[in-house]
Amino acid sequence: MVTSKQSTCALVLLAAGESKRLGQDKQLISYKGESLIRRQVNMLLKTDNDIHCVIGHNKTIIAQELSDLPITLHENEQYKAGLGRSIAFATEKIGNDYDAIGFILVDQWRLTTWDIENLVNQWHEEKDKIIICHNLNKDIGPPVIFPKAFFNELITLNGKKGAKALIKSHQQHCQMFELPNAFDDIDTPEHFAVFKKLTQ
Repeated sequence: MVTSKQSTCALVLLAAGESKRLGQDKQLISYKGESLIRRQVNMLLKTDNDIHCVIGHNKTIIAQELSDLPITLHENEQYKAGLGRSIAFATEKIGNDYDAIGFILVDQWRLTTWDIENLVNQWHEEKDKIIICHNLNKDIGPPVIFPKAFFNELITLNGKKGAKALIKSHQQHCQMFELPNAFDDIDTPEHFAVFKKLTQ
């Protein structure tokens, strides 16, 4: 009996940015005794997926934080071009090896392994769809999973807006996934103050 190859989804943690609005490296913020980026990688490693991480700014120190963890690091030398370039870079690097890629931001600190597992399960149920998160206010954003049909468009991305324009142009191919934990991040000093208050 011939069995079909199981579809695979890689998870990519996007962590190459300079954190200009925050004024410090968000990747290295302390979260319950470890750096935020290490916390995020450990959370993702508990899923049954290959884990990749895109780094750029302050790459030596950030890579050292992850040196003992079983993930694949990718150094984006063009990280200053913005989030879109990191998405394109990762897709170029690993797109041939997977049926889908899920992108997660390093500062989405409320995300849990359970959240990510359920997101990937949603993609397994609708493998031709872009799986994108929303909250109770119907805001949309990452994590987002793109199937292989969209990789050629992903590798053309550049700039700071990530994949928003691509998603907007393919709304008929999007499946919304309710994930309120995805909508807390650490972009500004005000966000950081809230984060510290809630995690101390």
